[in-house]
Amino acid sequence: MRGFLKMVIGFLRVLLGGAGGGGSSGKDSLAYIQLEKHNERLKEALIKYVPSIRVWQWLTLSLRLRDMSQETEQEQRRRISEMEKDIIGLDDLQCAQNSIYIHICVELFK
Repeated sequence: MRGFLKMVIGFLRVLLGGAGGGGSSGKDSLAYIQLEKHNERLKEALIKYVPSIRVWQWLTLSLRLRDMSQETEQEQRRRISEMEKDIIGLDDLQCAQNSIYIHICVELFK
């Protein structure tokens, strides 16, 4: 980020330095006035651009965190589904075991 800002400032200095070499008459020239206006537009754009970078970084981070939490949530749902299937299987085994105990008791007390 700082590198970008330094590059823009250096570019602006080159533009202003090159236009101002002709003395005071150069400052009144149309080219110098156009460069000054262009410089102001670049400064305004830079002022708008820097906060938007922070917003973009925050947005990117938020989206990454959301994706990670969704992946975690999906994984948890999958695990819960597997555990529910295991519980149903255990209930079936418990019913089968109870049936066997009842059958054994009936056979023993005949």
